[in-house]
Amino acid sequence: GVSENYFDQLLVLLEDLLPEDNVLPKSLAAIKKFLKIFGFGYDNIHACKNDCILYRKEYENLESCPRCKVSRWEMDKHNNEIRVGIPAKDLRYFPIKDRFRRMFTSKRMAEDLRWHYTNAAQDGTMRHPVDSISWAHVNDKWPDFAVDPRNLRLGISTDGMNPFSMQNTNHSTWPVWLVNYNTSPTICKKAENIMLTFLIPGPTAPGNNIDVYRAPLIDDLKDLWAEGIEVYDSFAKENFKLRALLLWSISDYPALGTLSRCKVKGKQACNICGKDTPARWLKFSRKFVYMGNRKRLPPGHHYRYKKTWFDNTVEEGNANRIQTGADIYETLQAFRNDFGRPLEKEKKRKIRELEDDERELHIRHNIDVMHVEKNVADAILSLLMQSAKSKDGLKSRKDLEDIGIKKHLHIEVRGKKTNLPLAAYWLSKKEKTIFCQRLAKFRGLDGYCGNIANSVSVNPPNIGSLKSHDHHVLVQNLLPSALRGLLHRGPRIAISRLCSYFNRLCQCIIDPEKLISMETEFVETMCQLERFFPPALLDILFHLPIHLSKEARLGGLLHYCWMYPFERYMKTLKTFVKNYARPEACMAEAYLAGECVAFCLEFLKDSVPVQEAVNRNEDVEVDIMVALSDEDRDIAHRYVLMNMASLDPFLEMHLEELQVKDARFARNETLLWRNHTEHFAEWLKNKFHTDAVKLKTQNSGVTYEAFSMCRSSARDMRQVADMLTYYGVINEILLIDYHMFKEEDDFTLVNLHMNQAAYLKDPFILPSQAKQVFYSREDDHSN
Repeated sequence: GVSENYFDQLLVLLEDLLPEDNVLPKSLAAIKKFLKIFGFGYDNIHACKNDCILYRKEYENLESCPRCKVSRWEMDKHNNEIRVGIPAKDLRYFPIKDRFRRMFTSKRMAEDLRWHYTNAAQDGTMRHPVDSISWAHVNDKWPDFAVDPRNLRLGISTDGMNPFSMQNTNHSTWPVWLVNYNTSPTICKKAENIMLTFLIPGPTAPGNNIDVYRAPLIDDLKDLWAEGIEVYDSFAKENFKLRALLLWSISDYPALGTLSRCKVKGKQACNICGKDTPARWLKFSRKFVYMGNRKRLPPGHHYRYKKTWFDNTVEEGNANRIQTGADIYETLQAFRNDFGRPLEKEKKRKIRELEDDERELHIRHNIDVMHVEKNVADAILSLLMQSAKSKDGLKSRKDLEDIGIKKHLHIEVRGKKTNLPLAAYWLSKKEKTIFCQRLAKFRGLDGYCGNIANSVSVNPPNIGSLKSHDHHVLVQNLLPSALRGLLHRGPRIAISRLCSYFNRLCQCIIDPEKLISMETEFVETMCQLERFFPPALLDILFHLPIHLSKEARLGGLLHYCWMYPFERYMKTLKTFVKNYARPEACMAEAYLAGECVAFCLEFLKDSVPVQEAVNRNEDVEVDIMVALSDEDRDIAHRYVLMNMASLDPFLEMHLEELQVKDARFARNETLLWRNHTEHFAEWLKNKFHTDAVKLKTQNSGVTYEAFSMCRSSARDMRQVADMLTYYGVINEILLIDYHMFKEEDDFTLVNLHMNQAAYLKDPFILPSQAKQVFYSREDDHSN
């Protein structure tokens, strides 16, 4: 945060401290000139004040815009004089070709960029975009591109931000990023893998003219796709031709409309359904809602014939056809672009050109799960709590009368008073208090989410504003458990199914076959929402989740295509602003400085980056000696021996010897395993005890999958060996020569029963076998 003059003086002082004939630069300008050799820098491109053109190529030497005739230069606000040399608007573009070359100068990064080529999933599940249909489609469609694993596959993201972090200031700056999908999941969405490409200046948003500002980036991407650039690979120690392909865009829904130039509101608000979007106009709420989901159900489904549950009709239609890239390409052939703000009596065309290779891709613009979850959770909470933002009011009830549905919710007029009948989706005053108490008492895992209790008031019951990630946690986990025993059964089940759908979509490992069945299941969920809730609730952000399961099947896991990393990045960019007169310049200079430091750290051995996070959970340093019974020692020793991979051949040998030794073991599997486990034993010494009573978070919940003997019911006398899932909490950490946990196994799966304590004689598991979970109360009387 020091001035340029101060920094120059500091360099003079440092030069005096260094030996003679040192090569320290004499000024900040000299440092920038030196760094440009390595590609550190950005192009300052002047832009028309009305976003008509960039002053580049054939317009580079013009003094005014050829379309709107506005001067290229800034105008003095006091005397209206043109200040030549100071542009009215300037785009800061960070050239991507030099930065791609710089990525391959690091051996570590050059090796990471090959990760996708040898690490695709072999079991049919999806863990990374490399396992998706879209990735395989690119490989099949353009084999010459796929043959070299170093060729880059990119995503683009953008959103508007207020660089001043002040609600009373209207200023919209649009950063645009590229993210590289070649790398492993651990670094794919980290800040080091997200590349800022340009900053579109404010104070107004570019709107549909964003393509004017994207022109330098698009030109470079076209060159990288068609011709490629010469790059030196420091890992393979050779030169090669690097190419790149833009897979898709990532943005919230309004920004998706800006990037794709398609409608995101009104009758055709769904960018996937297009003209077949199932929109319905509400006369009194004065907005479009998106109903009619029954036509997506399989033929013969009983929901199709339930007239009174829905709109008093039998649904005989079929699901709408999803428009493809080829359909959009054909639609746009007759249109042309007219960039800039509309002149007088001129209607602006809002259609952009679709590239030839873009129409071949399965996904062009991703639906952002982050903002969908936030809006869905916010709408449901407002409806349940009957807050000021609730979509169930007087206008909503008039719409019910206008449509002729849900007659039990129609407005009741008693004299001069107007009454809204109680709805099944309203929480009573007592239920609101219980609901808020459950949220206030929630304790999540350390680092899992913020303290939601800070935004919850119990008396009076109220839920304040929550952050996007808090809404994510609510939808994924909290709402179904917090609503248990509250609300009417129908609305509660619909909400639980909705939450379960989002939870399954956001897993780290997904079976593509299950996504197909999830599509049909979620259509049923949407029909239940349509049945139990008012139509005003079903805006476009309730319609979009219908397409998420198919999008996950085509493009891979959804957390590679949501906005969380970019929203965090925008928060970082805001901290760079020190000069409020030139916010974009502050962000550009600070970003370059951070990029330079990160590049230098790649070549400094044994260095610790300044941004490295401190581990919040250090190992316990104090050992407590305890005396264990012989039985406990044998149980732990037996468990360790039976779960060490290096001892698997001996376990098989022991089983074979038992079967040879006694013929009964060959006939009775239960007797064989009982004898086998009883003779594998010994040891146990130290103990760690974790006390989490005073914490606002919990870190003791674990789940463990084990191959065990089981029965279908208590009456079933036949036992079979199968994979079971156990839930418990860490009661002790026992130190032998390595760590292992003692698990309090009072719980089974999902709905946990205190009176079902399974396998008390085998309470130990290894740390590598535990997956962390957390618990919430089933009701107000549960443990």
